[in-house]
Parts: sequence; C-alpha cells; structure tokens
Amino acid sequence: IAFQQGEHAEDLFQNALDAIEAKRPKPSGGETIAQRPTRTVKPAQFATKTYIETAEDLDEYLNKLRAEMEKLLSENARIRIQ
Repeated sequence: IAFQQGEHAEDLFQNALDAIEAKRPKPSGGETIAQRPTRTVKPAQFATKTYIETAEDLDEYLNKLRAEMEKLLSENARIRIQ
C-alpha cells in the first residue's frame, strides 16, 4: 500500500511540475518553445552492489548512470533526479 501511495504521489508531483511549467510566461516576439518531455532518473537503480568499495565499483556505477543520462539527453528529454 505504501509503495502504491508513493507512486501516486510521484505522479501528482510530476503533474504539478507540468502545470507550473505551462503557466510560465511565454517568450516575447512570437517565439514558441517546444516543451521537452521530463524523465525521472533514480540513481540508486543503477547500483549493482550494496556498497561502493573500490574505484572500479565507482567507475561501474557512474558509467551506467552517465550512459542512461546521455541516452535521455539524446532523446531531447529534461532529466529530473530523484
């Protein structure tokens, strides 16, 4: 139940952020800015071990996180870290 409530809260939070973004003033001069999709990244999901104990563990973790974030940026998404 707590997990479902947490998921629902995340959806509500994202909807609130989208509503705030929609209310922001538009640029003058008739320019329109395409709204970029927002993707959430949870860095903990890229950990393969409970603890980072060596430089190699750190490199492995950071490389996975970097690859995911670069993929999202290449898709023209905004990244929200959670």
